Amino acid sequence: MNERKEPEIAIIGAGPIGCYTAQILAKEGLRTEIFEEHAEIGQPIACTGIVTKAIKELVDIRPEFLVNKLNSAEIFSQNTSIKLRLDEYVIDRYKFDNHLADLAKDNGAILWRKHKFLGFHEKEHNQQQQILVKDLESKKIIQKNPNIIIGADGPNSKVAEIINNNNNKNNLKTKTQFWIGKQGVFQGDFEKDCFQVHLGNICPGFFGWVVPENETTARIGIAIEGNKEKDRNSPIQIFDNFLRKIKKQGHEIEKEICSQAGLIPMFEPNKKLFEKINGRQYYIVGDAATQVKATTGGGLVPGLNCAKKLANSIINKTDYEKEINQENKELKMHLMLRKTLNKFSDKNFDELIKLLDQKRIKKILENNNRDSGIKLITKLAFSEPRLCRYGLKLL
Repeated sequence: MNERKEPEIAIIGAGPIGCYTAQILAKEGLRTEIFEEHAEIGQPIACTGIVTKAIKELVDIRPEFLVNKLNSAEIFSQNTSIKLRLDEYVIDRYKFDNHLADLAKDNGAILWRKHKFLGFHEKEHNQQQQILVKDLESKKIIQKNPNIIIGADGPNSKVAEIINNNNNKNNLKTKTQFWIGKQGVFQGDFEKDCFQVHLGNICPGFFGWVVPENETTARIGIAIEGNKEKDRNSPIQIFDNFLRKIKKQGHEIEKEICSQAGLIPMFEPNKKLFEKINGRQYYIVGDAATQVKATTGGGLVPGLNCAKKLANSIINKTDYEKEINQENKELKMHLMLRKTLNKFSDKNFDELIKLLDQKRIKKILENNNRDSGIKLITKLAFSEPRLCRYGLKLL
């Protein structure tokens, strides 16, 4: 074990992003504590669990949390579809999250379950504020005095709120927008190696999906944009309509094994990711920092990438926001594409899929990772200028 040295670090949230950050920091000998509100790591599950092969550059894909390997995707619009070869994985998020938590602990991080971050304890002027953590079992309030706080506490991050409220002097619009996701795990009859994406008015502002775990089980879900309380019932109606569509396609769906729901944050380019307050450094990463691809809602790979760079910036005393500049460029591009796609009608999606269903275009889509979006879009634009003109026309 490496000798402990300053600074002391508190990570709020023991999801995969928080634990991955902790693993890197603790391995360098930095005293790192993780505070997790829930009793179990990886619960509740609110993720489809499909990841691109880019994850292999960050985490070993182990048999114990690998559920399925996918070799194709079929993308549907109202009247047509396209099938693409790919190499992606379906993971068990409960086992995956616990694997990363174990790695963090093995490298020396201290993990506290049932410990909820409350915020500051106000002290006298010019003295550093202590942070408050509530032990949910004993009901005791614990005071901690770390040098660094990292918020990996999800879409409704309290640490993000602290950073951005302190940054109000810049009048940045940093209110996070969300998609509301609803997913069920169903028994039925499915194509084991192929996942489906359904575009258009069947799921306005996002898409529906069918991600198989095997021939008899699949994760079926939708997401819609909406922050208002009145929107909370809409996902149920859209989900039911989507299920009816899947059944009409010929899928025999027998019963729902479990139901899941959650918020997916939309990338916010103006969100402040770092702030120094009363001598203490505050950072956010992952969903707390809205590091999510707006085209797909995927946040695991970009979140892990940013977590690695955050940990290295702390170790090497560099600028975190500069270190993730390339990731931000990618996420901005995904946001621009999402805003474009949200203007599409069903007819537009039919036309788009017909444009994509060309041999040279399919080859580009199949041979380039969608986590490297700028590279992919550049190649598509040069290969088929009509795609670029089509998008600009809608914008």
